Amino acid sequence: MNSRAAQLVQRMIKKDRLCHSFILCGEPGVGKRTAAYFMAKQILCEKGSGVPCQVCRSCRLIEASAHPDVITLTPSGKSGGYRQDDLRPIVYDSYIAPNETPGSHASKLYIIPELDKSLPAAQSVLLKVLEEPSEGVVFIMTAVDRQGILPTLLSRSVVINLPLMSKSESIKTLCELGYPRDRAESAYSLVGGNIGSLLACLRGERDQSPLREVIDAVSRADEYRLNRLLFQASRDKEELLRLIRELKELIASSCEEKNGVEPSRFKEEAALLLSSRWLDPRLGSLTKIYSLLDEAEKSLLKNSNPALTAGWLSSVICCQ
Repeated sequence: MNSRAAQLVQRMIKKDRLCHSFILCGEPGVGKRTAAYFMAKQILCEKGSGVPCQVCRSCRLIEASAHPDVITLTPSGKSGGYRQDDLRPIVYDSYIAPNETPGSHASKLYIIPELDKSLPAAQSVLLKVLEEPSEGVVFIMTAVDRQGILPTLLSRSVVINLPLMSKSESIKTLCELGYPRDRAESAYSLVGGNIGSLLACLRGERDQSPLREVIDAVSRADEYRLNRLLFQASRDKEELLRLIRELKELIASSCEEKNGVEPSRFKEEAALLLSSRWLDPRLGSLTKIYSLLDEAEKSLLKNSNPALTAGWLSSVICCQ
């Protein structure tokens, strides 16, 4: 659990000034959902100290994803966003008495993952309930991009940015999960402090990513191959977004490597990208590609067609 978020909630509970709405922001895999459930334990723990005891009925039910007053929403939209009909029921439900005996700080908690994928019309359903919340009701929302959240929702919530973990935090966490220290250090050198990516790397899942193939296509200015790879990813909008964000982080790591700084992520991939003779040795090409990737990401978050975005991106990248 992110220590900054945990400490903030703990202070609020101790001062009896718990906010009714939180938005957790951070890149995919950084641990937003884990943080949301930890916050639920902090808030509903029968001990009431802001530090989950892990043994009371509330903590055990949350751990088992079985607490009747911790409601996690699932979107039904085709692009992974919430529809208005997904959010309306919780507005009504928030005014209904809890199933369990209300605790000292809250009685009902709603977790809404990845709200930034939803259109403004759907998000606006939450405005009234955040303006006039029921006593003891808390909303915890997560987002990759805070710009995808309505400003009116942001202004009514405590926004917490979840950063990547440091090297020492990453290795400590992985060791606590039972991984050998040498493997933990090796994984960190490859992917940095994203706990989701670290676990995927250690489980051998990261090799399934098309990132290295994309690097090779970009370094060779192979538009046909790049178009094919991006088009395959575009069949799942979230997969294309994840690939674009990994490429952006890779370019940032490549710039660090070029400037003599130890890359925070994608060390091996950065070396591969920089070995290309095609790229501008002054990093001009990488800077332009980063801007194009950023433009494509923003376009996808505004619900542009993934296949058309992938086709445009592959063509303009290879023109750099």
